[in-house]
Amino acid sequence: MAAPVDENRWDPEVVALAHAVKLDDPVLVDRVWEPLRLAHAIHLRRDTGADPLEFAAEALTIAERRGLLRRLAIDLINGELVLPGFEERLTALLGATAFNLQSFVNGDFTPKSALVSARRFLDSCDRVCRIDVDGEHRGTGVLVRPTLVATAAHVVQALVRLDGGVMAALPGSREALRLTFGYAEDYLPAPAGEPRGAGGLQAVRGSDEVRVFQGEVAELHAQWLAWCSLPTASERLGLEDVRDIAGITDADGPWDLALIRLAQPRRVDRRTRLSTQPPADPFPVHVLHHPGRASGTAEPLLWSIGRLDEQLGAPAVRYLHDANTVAGSSGAPVFDDEWRVVALHQGGGRTLQAVGDAAGVLAQARNRAVPVCRWLAKLDELEDVVPYLQEVGGPAGPRRVVGRRGTQERLWRALREGAPAEDRLLVVRGEPGTGLRFTKRLVGEYVRRYSDGVVVSLDVANALGTDAAGFAEHIAGALSAGLDVACGAPVTTGQSRVRDGIAPRLGAVLDGVGGSRAVWLVFEGFDRARVSDQHGIDNLLLSLIGALPDYRTVRLVMVSWQQTPPERFALSVEDLKPPTAEDVACALVGPGGKPGPDDVAFAEFALGRASAENLTGYRAASRAIELIRAMLKAREVA
Repeated sequence: MAAPVDENRWDPEVVALAHAVKLDDPVLVDRVWEPLRLAHAIHLRRDTGADPLEFAAEALTIAERRGLLRRLAIDLINGELVLPGFEERLTALLGATAFNLQSFVNGDFTPKSALVSARRFLDSCDRVCRIDVDGEHRGTGVLVRPTLVATAAHVVQALVRLDGGVMAALPGSREALRLTFGYAEDYLPAPAGEPRGAGGLQAVRGSDEVRVFQGEVAELHAQWLAWCSLPTASERLGLEDVRDIAGITDADGPWDLALIRLAQPRRVDRRTRLSTQPPADPFPVHVLHHPGRASGTAEPLLWSIGRLDEQLGAPAVRYLHDANTVAGSSGAPVFDDEWRVVALHQGGGRTLQAVGDAAGVLAQARNRAVPVCRWLAKLDELEDVVPYLQEVGGPAGPRRVVGRRGTQERLWRALREGAPAEDRLLVVRGEPGTGLRFTKRLVGEYVRRYSDGVVVSLDVANALGTDAAGFAEHIAGALSAGLDVACGAPVTTGQSRVRDGIAPRLGAVLDGVGGSRAVWLVFEGFDRARVSDQHGIDNLLLSLIGALPDYRTVRLVMVSWQQTPPERFALSVEDLKPPTAEDVACALVGPGGKPGPDDVAFAEFALGRASAENLTGYRAASRAIELIRAMLKAREVA
């Protein structure tokens, strides 16, 4: 047995480490120690006769003092000269090893939440579209508002002209322009039970089966060009120098930007995230785009990664980045690492586009983009075009929507993320024949079509004889949510108890039951059953309305409710009127279309015919539409 090492001579942690080294084979020990000793002019030799454990303690001490202990430890491990516990004792001596304490060696690509980033990425993909003009691919666009797509103006330049100092769409241009969302490839296997070819074309690439999704063509608004700012002359003719910003100002651009209006809003959970002020230092960027092919068609959605490393102008009016793009990528969104749109890709210098080998690209060559922050205010200046439903489905079949434009405008405002409390209350009143009972179906269809909100309808007539606590539990139960209004305390239905106890608990349940989704409660039946105020139900509803500012996801629709809401909600009340001739004419034109004076006069004539048949209200309007269509069809035949 080896003599015990002198514990007082060496650091106890060094001694502990020496005990974890295999010393029974001197040849193997020399294979590790001798190269290190000779390389660093260390005089200690194993064969000087010292006790093996004493030698190990001294060798480890010298290595520690010379900054060579980690190197020696690695050689011992690789030479299989360590015993169990060696690495733990080494860590106690040196602190964290390279495996415990690692370093950030790349400042551009910092770790991100995998699931959050993945969801934002997929959400961003849903907002990108390919743009074709006259059947040929021209560029890429991105949804920046539910009904607005942004792209580079030069993508659609052939379809616009300057008219009275304002850019306007050419006659017939709407038919030439085509926006397709969701044109992409998917390598994932088709869901079980899905027939081959479902969702897209099938192709085989190598050993992988690829599904090519043809996407969805978006219907354009009749006035599809919402706003346009053409590129500079040098940009239109092809950039020789991507750093040329002559003639561009931070106030007026030009921005090489076109905002295209859709007839119907794209159903997205949230507004597209736009960066108002990107960092001044270089940062990573991601470009989602549809590059063009030589055949004039587009690639399915692709993803390029690079850095935005130069901002031209002070403040910046153009950005430069090195993400790979080609013709057809114009107008593509440039995202930061948080998947906020910071710019729209514009193009690249001719030098860059001409080089086929990326390694041959000159260091100064860059792609060019237009900052979002320079034209962001324009989005808020544009008139918010409300989408109007033409018909509403139901068990008995679709029903035509005539009038109710005011209701739909209110619903559209209430759909907005962050809508104020006044826009989240709709009190709808009206006489028979105004479509009052149709409100429930209209609200349900509108919310389902244009959002992911949850809609629950409750007939107050069924609450006759129910107190406020019971009615609150009934509301929560309709959403499959539990509600304990008592919470261990005696329940009363006095006004203060309702206001301070029952209503807040119900409001908290409503505000949380849908997560981030809006919860719509449609109350009807007030006109069919008078609910006594002694039960506190009106107090409960008034308390909920008063607290709406605190419940950001809650929307309330009160059909035929006659109570007076709090003063701040005075404009939340709508009194329905019977459909007019203009309502009838609007129902006959397509999305975004506006009836002319002749159309309204024709509708007035048809309404008169319907009235002669003793029809009023909605029935008269529906009959007028039938008469107009019959007369138009007869005119076509003639």
